[in-house]
Amino acid sequence: MKSRAFTLIELLVVISIISLLASIVISSLGSARLKGLETSIKSNLRSAINAQELEYDKASPNTYAAGSIAPAALSGMLQAIDTAGGTTGYYSRDGTRWAVSAKLDSNTQKNWSADGSSVVSWDTQDVNVSGAFVSSGVKMNWVTAVSACALSRGRLPTIEQLESLFLAHNSQVPTAFLPSSYWSNTSGLGNNTAYYINLNNNVILSSNKTSSLFKYYVRCVR
Repeated sequence: MKSRAFTLIELLVVISIISLLASIVISSLGSARLKGLETSIKSNLRSAINAQELEYDKASPNTYAAGSIAPAALSGMLQAIDTAGGTTGYYSRDGTRWAVSAKLDSNTQKNWSADGSSVVSWDTQDVNVSGAFVSSGVKMNWVTAVSACALSRGRLPTIEQLESLFLAHNSQVPTAFLPSSYWSNTSGLGNNTAYYINLNNNVILSSNKTSSLFKYYVRCVR
């Protein structure tokens, strides 16, 4: 029996189907790789928490490495993140608290921070006084800022998380942040003040929590 050759239309249909399937497979592989990278970053940040607490317990007096140079105990975890496709930053203001932040180099709006308690993810937008995400940002006093993050089911970052995020972005304003000042949840020298950071010039200051004269932008973590 004589075999029938494929028509041009049939060949084009087959090629189109193969191309579609290939694009689906490639997309799935890319998504799986990205998810694996994010998991690896967060896992190394959790390991950093354990390493820091061990170093703290061994130090006499108990303290963390102050400043922006990460202690040797964290080098393995931070190097693993950098090698895998992330960039990290470390900061401790006074040796009593610390934070490490990491950004994903392939999508710099994806950021995480670790401190002595947990690993958190950064929101990609600011919030308004109602806790709704906004692209333009809204200035508010500290008390309102705390409430806004709570309404969005998040919280304000620590000043160490803010500064280490700035450092993870190569000492530049982080992606999708405004070149302006952002509140932290860290109280200042008095209980009525809180720290904020000016991302435009990397200056950390404190302001009154309740005064309407001191209003800054708000980015939450969760």
